[in-house]
Amino acid sequence: MPQSDLDEFTGRTTDGVSRGARFLSTLDAIKHAIKSGDRDRERSGFESARLIWSEMAEKERLEIDHLMNAKFAELSEAYRRAADDGFRKLVALEHFRGSLAKKAPTETQATISAWAEETFGPSGSNARAIARANREMAELLEHVTADDRHPEAAEEIADIVIVLSRVMTRLGVDLQAEIDRKMAKNRARKWKLDGTGHGYHVKDDEETAKSREASPAPFRCRSCGNEAGTHREGGREFCVTCGQEVP
Repeated sequence: MPQSDLDEFTGRTTDGVSRGARFLSTLDAIKHAIKSGDRDRERSGFESARLIWSEMAEKERLEIDHLMNAKFAELSEAYRRAADDGFRKLVALEHFRGSLAKKAPTETQATISAWAEETFGPSGSNARAIARANREMAELLEHVTADDRHPEAAEEIADIVIVLSRVMTRLGVDLQAEIDRKMAKNRARKWKLDGTGHGYHVKDDEETAKSREASPAPFRCRSCGNEAGTHREGGREFCVTCGQEVP
């Protein structure tokens, strides 16, 4: 993208050209940069689009919403056809688009937990709540085993997060803060890939020793066959998956 274009895009409304029109024109310029393989213009275009968007009022954004969706569809197609790391850039495009629409969540860990307590009453124990989350996970696994992009998968994931949000509140821990803390820990670890898009972290000698000491004896529920483990309540043990008492 020529510097003269960038100057026009990043400036405020001039010559009667609305911010919405300039935003859409910038997306067009990004598309041409993708097709030509010009990474500098592509990057500058996104920076310009973000700046213009930040200056737009909500009414201006709504006026171009349907046109913007069409432009993003064109950008997605351009990335799918790109020879150099198109998939990674497609993911980055979705993050960029999501950042434009980002707003404060309607529901939070606190509101979810309050609703659950008012609706269902006390859950009894964290183990019971986690067993419920495990059942939701089993439903999710059943769905995606039948269809990797099952239409109900997202709702099942939401159910799991809702249940676990309640558990985190009972533990007195902020879920998002804990995710941030754990991700910082994950990023600092060394990982061994398993060739399936997943992997496991390489433990040092101290971690390995502690893991062996803490490992429980193998468990398999006689009722449902699950090996997820048990939880203790009132001096009795129950399968975390089906809730049946373990003899």
